[in-house]
Amino acid sequence: MEQKNAEISALEAQIDPHFLYNILDTINWKAIENEQYEISEMLVALADILRYAINDAGEFTTIDAEKGWLEKIHPSPAGKTGEEIELEFKIQDSYGKCKIHKMLLQPFVENAIKYSFRGYEGAHRLTIEVSKAEEQMHIIIANNGRHIEEDQLKDLNMGKEIKNHFGISNVRKRLKLYYGEDAVIYFENVSPSGVKVHLFVPLQEEQKMKIAVVEDEKPIREGLVHILNKISPEYQVVGSAENGAEGLILLEEEMPDLIMLDIQMPDMDGLQMLKEARARGIYTKVIILTAYSDFSYAKKSNRTGN
Repeated sequence: MEQKNAEISALEAQIDPHFLYNILDTINWKAIENEQYEISEMLVALADILRYAINDAGEFTTIDAEKGWLEKIHPSPAGKTGEEIELEFKIQDSYGKCKIHKMLLQPFVENAIKYSFRGYEGAHRLTIEVSKAEEQMHIIIANNGRHIEEDQLKDLNMGKEIKNHFGISNVRKRLKLYYGEDAVIYFENVSPSGVKVHLFVPLQEEQKMKIAVVEDEKPIREGLVHILNKISPEYQVVGSAENGAEGLILLEEEMPDLIMLDIQMPDMDGLQMLKEARARGIYTKVIILTAYSDFSYAKKSNRTGN
């Protein structure tokens, strides 16, 4: 495991040029001093790109975050061809919230701009599609530029190292370390012109914190549910109950990550519910709701293992 983590870190370090950040800042101030404001704006955009790359490099992000980052860097690589590039995203359903490792898509975008659009006449279009294919996320990076030569296409799909295609090799190695054999890349030429890159990675949807509310007083119970639903999109209230017996059923059915639990309730109180839950092997985290200033009930709840 340590060797694997070291290999991942080494690969990520190759796309983590943090040492340039201070230099860019110095150049930016020089540009401002000389009233080169357009250059200054480009340097600021590049600094933002580096921040995104540097902060938690290689960690999980979301498709939506990668989309925002690619839209930010889009004007920069476009300058290499001297042509406007139409960048379009087609993200199916709610897959924008799905998790993906940072900067996996950028090398494919860069490759399209660097090779497929070079010397290609006509509108330059780049489309990124995200959908589901069984239990995997299917990402297509498509362009309408020049085809890949057949010999090179064959080598790419066989996983061979291609000269001057460092970014693709880096991504392929990272995918192998992140996902093993569960990740797949293949390239294809499409008619009448253009290239599609198909990337398959395990589908990892953004997880919300599942919360259950167990409280016998209806106004408090409904108020808590309302607040939790409003306070953050990362919270999901999976149900509420008005006593410990109902709360126990709710725990077994929904298996929440967190319970907001009143202690004093009819039929089965909060402490009894917790003891029974522990006896059944349910160790969900608990926030105790109590109006008792001496916290005696809260202390008893601690002795149940919370």
